[in-house]
Amino acid sequence: MNNEHSCEAGVGAGAGACREGALRPYLEGYSRGNPAALRALRGYDWRAAALGALRRRQARLLGVLDDATLMQLARGTLNLGASAARIADELEEKQDPVAKP
Repeated sequence: MNNEHSCEAGVGAGAGACREGALRPYLEGYSRGNPAALRALRGYDWRAAALGALRRRQARLLGVLDDATLMQLARGTLNLGASAARIADELEEKQDPVAKP
């Protein structure tokens, strides 16, 4: 397992430090060296905010789809997740044409 994936997944002894390391430049820039500005961020529900941000990012894809496709998704007659997985599998097969067992 490489360090990049272990950091993203939160696996391993140094995972917390790894994740914090990704935040460091943003937080230092935000605070401009002002510790009080950073401490003010402590009470906010960042987990809920991050979940909301992820949902908004996922929903942006819907904005480029035509009305007919959106209706199929809304009715449940088309499954975007299943379609994405199937297309990903096809792309991987094209990149690595070795037959799977």
